[in-house]
Amino acid sequence: MTLGAVALCAGCGSAPAGTDAGSEPSSASASASATTSATTAGEPTASAEPYVPGSPDNEVRPATRAERAAWPACGEVWRGDGSIPGRYRGCVDGDRAVVADRIPCSFGGSMTTYADRYYGVLGNVVNDAGESLSTSRRYARAHALCTG
Repeated sequence: MTLGAVALCAGCGSAPAGTDAGSEPSSASASASATTSATTAGEPTASAEPYVPGSPDNEVRPATRAERAAWPACGEVWRGDGSIPGRYRGCVDGDRAVVADRIPCSFGGSMTTYADRYYGVLGNVVNDAGESLSTSRRYARAHALCTG
């Protein structure tokens, strides 16, 4: 594991036992490219284009019966003390499926986002940016460390 990966997962915990039960592994989505580069300190640097951190807009569609049975409720995962299941594919919000926006990491894991505010590495703790991911320096730094 690289130093960047260690920094990204600093303070990360494990998902509570059984939180990824019923989930299925899926291949990572196409890699999102950041329009900023990282300095050796991990801080994003300015670029000609505005920073767009992958796609903070998750696909939302009617949930299938299987998804409603197997996927966790969004409110159970995406909270300050939550953990993202290791095999997270998405969550259910009422009758809607919110599909995971999976961002492949250079260290082998995947990062995901939710509601343009929350993010984290699968199998670890939820991070609340407290603002839009497109303006969060903390998220920009974590994204840069993930995508290496």
